[in-house]
Amino acid sequence: MATQPEYDITLCLLRFTRGCATHFSSGIDIVSTLTVLADELPAPFSEVLPALLQRLSAQETISQAMARWEDLFPSSYRTVIRLGEISGSLEVSMRYLAEALEEELLLQRISAPVRLIFTDPRTQSWAALDDMARRVVLRHFSQGFALALSAGVPTGLALRTAAELLPVAEAQAVTAVAAQGELSAGVAQPWASLRIFPQTFHNFLEVGESIGALDFTLDKAAQFYHDDLRYLSGLVTATALPQGTTLAHDYHDRLERGPIPSESADAEYRFFADALAQAGLPQPPPAQSARQRMRDLTRMLLRYAHHLGADTVQLRGNDLQLRLCINSEWQDIRCVPNWLFDMLNYHLRSMANLDTAHLYHPAAGDILLDTIGTAHFTFHAIGNGGMIEVRFAEERK
Repeated sequence: MATQPEYDITLCLLRFTRGCATHFSSGIDIVSTLTVLADELPAPFSEVLPALLQRLSAQETISQAMARWEDLFPSSYRTVIRLGEISGSLEVSMRYLAEALEEELLLQRISAPVRLIFTDPRTQSWAALDDMARRVVLRHFSQGFALALSAGVPTGLALRTAAELLPVAEAQAVTAVAAQGELSAGVAQPWASLRIFPQTFHNFLEVGESIGALDFTLDKAAQFYHDDLRYLSGLVTATALPQGTTLAHDYHDRLERGPIPSESADAEYRFFADALAQAGLPQPPPAQSARQRMRDLTRMLLRYAHHLGADTVQLRGNDLQLRLCINSEWQDIRCVPNWLFDMLNYHLRSMANLDTAHLYHPAAGDILLDTIGTAHFTFHAIGNGGMIEVRFAEERK
């Protein structure tokens, strides 16, 4: 059988990946999904997918089975799939890969000298990669690491698995750090000792650990390198941005100002903890991690607002004023730091199981989020993350 053109292989892989993401999001299991797609896709996928199903029945994972067909499922592709497997987020991994493959097709059409998926960084050294290839590597690594951490995968396992997206020498260095078991105090300090990758990436790590949300800033790092790649490749001028979408760079400004001071985080936590104590409301137990402390801060703020009788909570990105609607009247409660706006945005979306890769895109309608006591509430991101709004619903019976 004649070898298909590379463009056709990319398109077929895109159809396969998007099909998997769509089926998984509908609750359809992987065996049924692959069976359907084997009938829908042309060769070679129509021939490979039945064999892939046989490997799954032999107790192989899908990433392991894909390794038998490296020409169809490149190394970077399989690693992102593996990260989805260990994090229980295979649908999210498929959706991320589908978006990358869509851009890969566009890059081919404008003859851009960069590949997003059909490239293997393990075959090259970091020094040999050009600027665009380095951004591809940093984007995939940041996103994969963030995906695993956000799902609660232990840091060492997440780091070792995401390291497979790096050139060999860098992957070995990162894996050695993870193997030392000295990550209890974070990854920023041991990472800095490696002296690899640009300072901007180190800044993302430091900021993430200072606010207890490393997965959040890694997701931001992935977006940063993704945007930069679009500019350098010419892709941003070759395609129109979707209506209502903006590229947010406020996080880059914050990185230039340095990590968020811990005193600021402590002050906000104490304010809402004291407010709950004065109202006789329960407070969360001592947090086991900085990330959990930030989640607790989100919950305390909402619990306090509900206690005051608010039916709506607003936090606007332009003036950072926390406002409550009580008995149809708006009251300004507190002006909060800009990092708290981002953290609320992040943790509310995370608690609602939204894809944090689209942190600044408008949420699609009301989303049942969580409970505070017997009340339940819904969350909106209005505009492009320019305002957070939480609406308390009627109490459950």
